[in-house]
Amino acid sequence: LNIAPDHLDWHGTFEAYAEDKAAIWRGNTVAIGNADDSATVGRLARVDALPPGPIHVVHLGGGALTMPRYVRAVRPGSTGVVLEVDAALPELAERKLGWVPGADVDVVIGDGRVTMGRQTNGRANVVFGDAFGAEAVPWHLTTVEFTRVIRRTMRPDGIYALNVIDAKEHRFVRAEVETIATVFDHVAVFAPDSSFDRESFGSNFIVVASDRPLPVDTYKAMIDDRGYEAVVRTGAALRRWVGDSRVLRDDFAPVDQLFSAGA
Repeated sequence: LNIAPDHLDWHGTFEAYAEDKAAIWRGNTVAIGNADDSATVGRLARVDALPPGPIHVVHLGGGALTMPRYVRAVRPGSTGVVLEVDAALPELAERKLGWVPGADVDVVIGDGRVTMGRQTNGRANVVFGDAFGAEAVPWHLTTVEFTRVIRRTMRPDGIYALNVIDAKEHRFVRAEVETIATVFDHVAVFAPDSSFDRESFGSNFIVVASDRPLPVDTYKAMIDDRGYEAVVRTGAALRRWVGDSRVLRDDFAPVDQLFSAGA
């Protein structure tokens, strides 16, 4: 999405042009934004439900460094740490994908279980979990012991957001939600409504957790604004979906088996 003050012959005004350009997002799961365009950045910032101002973010898994770039664009003055096991990925992101290293984001190469344990206590406003080994989150990054480490790095009002892929029956993601709910007081899950059906093929699930009440109404408004076909489950509805799933622990975390059972 690139909003610029031209092509106004059809749209009449810049404001109408911007609204029509924003409509491109609706019904899509991916949008490419121009971080140098203030109008575009303002629209991207709507998806951020935290209070305004700089934040400190720990990214568990670097990938193409998309989320650090997003935070840099919409939250000037923010800082971050990227914990990435594969040294080739940030190098590739810099060489091919436009990532610009800076003093605001520290990229740490190493296993996430080890490097997360070295983070400063009580500093992170947000921890993003987006680490994968093949299709599933590595087992040692799913356990209640590791989730407690994550909580220790967060501010009292911090948010942990985890991207989980699971197959049919959702045995892994339901166990992971049960695990996270053991540590955090408030948990919500985002996914397409049909994905909560255990007979569905599988999906990405975004698990969000905090010790403070989550702004669920704000999340719902953001989903509606973007035109996503997603819903938010929390409270009793989430509890019913999780069912009798077992907590994942360092001595019991059969992630691959839980994932493959529904494949």
